Amino acid sequence: MTKMSRVHASHRKVSEAVPEGLQLRLRWSEQQSRPQLLLGAQRELGTDTGSFESLLTHWCQGNALGRDWREPLATAMIDWASRRGEFFDVRHRVHYLLSEPPAAVDLLELVELRRLLSSMGFFSTSPTLLTHIVERIFKSRKITARRHIRAEIATGAITRTTEVFRFRSLGLGALTRAYFDMVRPSPQLPVTKPTHVICGPAPIGEITNDFDADSVTVCRVMMPGVTEWVSGDPLSGRADIAYLNGMTAKWVGSLAPPQREEVLTSAESIRVSSNHGWMKRAANAKSAAEIKSLYLTGSPNMIPTMVVDQFVDGAKHIYVVGTSFFLGSSPYRESQRRDFPEQGKKSDAFGSTGSEFERCKSMASHDQLVNRAVVKNLFLAGKLTGDDNFTRAIGLSDQQFMNELEETYGPARR
Repeated sequence: MTKMSRVHASHRKVSEAVPEGLQLRLRWSEQQSRPQLLLGAQRELGTDTGSFESLLTHWCQGNALGRDWREPLATAMIDWASRRGEFFDVRHRVHYLLSEPPAAVDLLELVELRRLLSSMGFFSTSPTLLTHIVERIFKSRKITARRHIRAEIATGAITRTTEVFRFRSLGLGALTRAYFDMVRPSPQLPVTKPTHVICGPAPIGEITNDFDADSVTVCRVMMPGVTEWVSGDPLSGRADIAYLNGMTAKWVGSLAPPQREEVLTSAESIRVSSNHGWMKRAANAKSAAEIKSLYLTGSPNMIPTMVVDQFVDGAKHIYVVGTSFFLGSSPYRESQRRDFPEQGKKSDAFGSTGSEFERCKSMASHDQLVNRAVVKNLFLAGKLTGDDNFTRAIGLSDQQFMNELEETYGPARR
């Protein structure tokens, strides 16, 4: 019996039974494309196992091309989501099937499958699927300059091809051209001392640069419950610029004016990742650079946003501390764990409130490989450095990085 035959023989046929109460959702799913079904399954993961299974069942149906590949893959995912399978056994089955996705599986389907598998904690599958995705992009006759550039950024294979200049006519082209200028190595220039320090919420490692803490611009991440910083850190708790993501900005907008003013004056300047109405009344607030145009998949985390925004603003050399890209046994130091006011909870050392797959789903939706790549390209160009925790995390290969994420978040269903 061949290896593939054993996989087919061992996998349980995906159930087509419709759990009571799911008829409406299934009528919706029958009208959706395969990528939409995978996205729907990602949303139901950890919330409604019945809906998750039914969506994957429909993902397998339809055109027979690729069904022999989709069915055992869906079965493996359902086994893990429903706790009928052990993590490492399911991972082995999934990795084998991903080695050669059939041609019948289109590009967008691979993109959503990659997101779903990472949401389930199988981060080690992400580099393989990204390779398949990028290969299909570069082989496509319909490739656009925008997609080509984003694929180069995601993989670090930046060539500054003529597509960069064709990008001038597209939206947000100026930022993309500026980024390509940033990642162009400048070996003729001497290494300069940092002008800016970005301090993330992870444990701060050994600082290997003798920068003057009193003369650098210090950038930090503000979150609900994290609006001031302890004076005992290497930067004396200073915050020249505080960055807010969309969720934090909404929280600030919900505060009463006196409380909002108190929060916003905890730093000299406030940068927000998206526009909000309250910003018109805050003299020290403005929007950060919109860097989504650099992303092949996913969306920006705060550290890449801060790094690119500061370079756009004129930073010459950035030093990064408190950033491990969510690796380690305590990715958030105790003083940097955000509140979730709507739930009445505080996040733990992993940034979670305890819901199943909570952090996996968040990291998969942001796409940690692409977020790290946006920063790593600048690191390799000599434009930024960091403490030993940052340097170790940025120096890992893509596969090593995702293996470590999986080890921390996957089996524990975090």
